[in-house]
Amino acid sequence: MDASTTRCYGGTGLGLVISQRLSHMMGGQMWVESQVGFGSTFYFTLTAPSVSDSMIDLPPANAILFDAQLAQRLPLRILLVEDIVVNQKVAVKMLEQLGYRADVANDGEEALNALQRQTYDVVLMDVQMPRMDGFEASRRICQSWADTARPWIIAMTAHARLEDREMCLKAGMNDYVSKPIRLEALAKALTQVKGQQQLSELELETQLSTNPNVVNSEALISEPLSTTQEQTISAFPTLDLEVLDGLRSLMMDDEDDLLTQVIESYLEDAPKRLQAIHQAIGQNDANTIRKSAHALRSLSATVGAAAFAHQCEILETLAQQEKLQNTGVIYIQLEKESTRVAIALQNELEKISS
Repeated sequence: MDASTTRCYGGTGLGLVISQRLSHMMGGQMWVESQVGFGSTFYFTLTAPSVSDSMIDLPPANAILFDAQLAQRLPLRILLVEDIVVNQKVAVKMLEQLGYRADVANDGEEALNALQRQTYDVVLMDVQMPRMDGFEASRRICQSWADTARPWIIAMTAHARLEDREMCLKAGMNDYVSKPIRLEALAKALTQVKGQQQLSELELETQLSTNPNVVNSEALISEPLSTTQEQTISAFPTLDLEVLDGLRSLMMDDEDDLLTQVIESYLEDAPKRLQAIHQAIGQNDANTIRKSAHALRSLSATVGAAAFAHQCEILETLAQQEKLQNTGVIYIQLEKESTRVAIALQNELEKISS
């Protein structure tokens, strides 16, 4: 069985057979009740000795109970479309905390293939991906499936620019969550899926325009570059401890350390993406600079590298507008900040291991 975060499609149903046999072995039974157009609900019973209240080991946080109740109240088949492994791990773990087990596609093409194979209620769609981005994938979904048959598409955006707003609307996306994704925001977005009409263009535009993470790309470079860099970067911490605390909250006592996995993956992946930016700058390749800067920004936001992510955002915007004359200066600053981020994250690893 493939339990990895890159699993693309559902299983063969073997788990149901095993579960039924386990129920019988424990003196119970398992059955299913189905309704056309609404889905199926599986039930089971078993015989177990009673336990006194004093022996019950309650979870340390009420959030775990709330999360489990959400999935029970709102069963959803979810497809996560995300190309960055670190972001996949975090999103999958958040969905698990909410009681869901999502399938994963690495880009828009894989997402379309997955939708052809089986039905999903929700697609969590990253915006910028290789091969086919989230905008194109969403357009094709809207073209291929009727309104009543297609999944609810939730865009995942890393500090969305105002320009992205119109693209989300035109692509047919229903909702969005900002990166780094917060558990509360993800839960809220999922509760909007069933029994709700698609957000109107005015409603979605209002949500995007009032979100503090949505910025005007012109404002990022409206001042001389050196002044902008010094004033804006200093307003962001090297590491946002609130983001790291959010990752810690996803961990359970009996599982691998998610935060360690995420940090180690970042420290391995980020230098490669930074090198890709350096090579693209040397070749004046605006498109590669934009894509690499966006991926590195999204990756950095996930681990809380706020200042570094903001520098990547400035570089991405310049490349988007093909203003490459100052990209070399920004790259030097990116290298300096990447060193600070690496040291800070290594310190976090030492704290975890101690």
